[in-house]
Formats: sequence, structure tokens, C-alpha cells
Amino acid sequence: EGAIVARVEDTGPAAKAGLKAGDAIVAIDGKTVSDARALSREIAGHAPGSKLNLSVWRDGKTEKVALTLATMPGEKTAALDTDAAGGQGKLGLQLAPAASVGGAGKDGVVVMGVQPGSPAEERGLKTGDVIVEASGRKVERPADITKVIAEVKKEGRKAVLFRLKTEDGSRFVALPVA
Repeated sequence: EGAIVARVEDTGPAAKAGLKAGDAIVAIDGKTVSDARALSREIAGHAPGSKLNLSVWRDGKTEKVALTLATMPGEKTAALDTDAAGGQGKLGLQLAPAASVGGAGKDGVVVMGVQPGSPAEERGLKTGDVIVEASGRKVERPADITKVIAEVKKEGRKAVLFRLKTEDGSRFVALPVA
């Protein structure tokens, strides 16, 4: 139960909050954290600047730690909800590279937010899902998805097929781009 802190960046928010390598984060704002993926999903649902109350298991007891989220250096998020940048249509996704989101792994693009009523929400995409492929192409950055969407539209296709890693495993979702 919980997500083990593997390492703490010296100048990052975890260090400022007093987290240490080996700590196990067992809850965020009272919500149980079962593993690293659950931690990633929970943190991804909060914007930089948010204040979180963590329950941390350390040295045989639970401690409370207050943490303020920060944007990771060089982190870029992209909102795929306009007709700009490749004319991808209103997908309703906010994305960031998985490598920039703690606990999300290094491959793919993490869904940081889903616009209510959007095609993405209607098809069940959730904050914390990781898009690993778009129309059969590996993606690492939001710009990769924008590029694939532009190519799909240019080919005259009406949807892009995403392969996702979710808390329940892996699945495919088609989102309209026309």
C-alpha cells in the first residue's frame, strides 16, 4: 500500500516539503494511494501551485507532510482543444510528456486534464491515462500527437486511434478529428 519515493530532487517541491527517499506516500488529501500509478493519477489532477496534504509512512509511523506542486523545469503542457496547430478539432485534452510527470513512467504522453463534455470525456479518457501511441505511431510529447492528428486529417480520415495505459491496463480509443 502506497507509493515509495525513489529519489528526491534537491531543489524540487518534494525536498522543500521534507520528503525523503524511501518514504511511502499512502494518502493525498485523505485519499488512499495504492501504488505509483495511483499517485501519478492523483497528482496529475492538481495544477501547479496546488497545496496537497500527504500522509507519509516513515520509520514505522505515519507523518503528515504539506506539499506545494510546482511545474517541472522544462515541462510543457499542451491543450488539444482548439483548431490551431494542425487543426485537430476539439478533443478536450490537456497533455504533458510522461517523463515530466512523477510516477507516470518515461514513455508516452500523460492526460493532465479532460474538458467536460468533450469527445475525450465521452470516450472515457481520464486524468492520469497515458497515451503511448497515436494511429500506430509512438508518442513522447504533445507535439507528436498534434503532428499525427494533422497527418490523419490530411489523409482524409475522420478519427485518430490512441493506445492508452490506464489504471485498468491497456486499451484503444478512437477520437474524431474532423
